[in-house]
Amino acid sequence: MSAGPFDFRISPATIRAAGRVVTDGAEAWLSNLAGASGNDTSTFGSDSFAATVKAFHTETHGRSMDYYGEVGLAGVDVGTGMAWMADLYEEVEAEAVSRAAALAEVVRITAEVGLL
Repeated sequence: MSAGPFDFRISPATIRAAGRVVTDGAEAWLSNLAGASGNDTSTFGSDSFAATVKAFHTETHGRSMDYYGEVGLAGVDVGTGMAWMADLYEEVEAEAVSRAAALAEVVRITAEVGLL
């Protein structure tokens, strides 16, 4: 059944699979982040420009790593939320099917006793 130009269908399996991809990517991000200290300042050199870059790096590195970690955790949350959303779509669909069956039974009984 088509809804015209706005044919909108929900696929919980597709949403769940996409959520898994997001979660896997975020977990890989966090794993890579954990293995990258990135705090080796020996490669900056010894001139005044290098000293400025090294000072900037030293000052911002911790905050940057915290931020990147929060990005990874947010990705895990998004992926988990997508799986939860897929579960809720399936629950709503099952409830709708159950209610439609109950309504069909009421209509059948009503017709059977001659009230329709």
